[in-house]
Amino acid sequence: MFGVYHPAYLKALQNFVSFSNEFRQDLFGVEAAAACVSIAAKLYNSDNLRVVFALQSKSLSYCKLCDWIHWPSHYIIIMT
Repeated sequence: MFGVYHPAYLKALQNFVSFSNEFRQDLFGVEAAAACVSIAAKLYNSDNLRVVFALQSKSLSYCKLCDWIHWPSHYIIIMT
């Protein structure tokens, strides 16, 4: 229907990365976010808001992956 360098594909990939950041928080989400940044940079030549969203999702996926690796699942932080 549409190829890799289509804006609809980029939007779908960004939705997957958002899902991965919220629920899966694994290394595949980081790789998908890196692919999203690469496609957005090739598609929009680094001068568009889509590139910024892709970079934001990539950095968020790195943060989520680090939290998932370094924090045990039973550890709860209560901020007062």
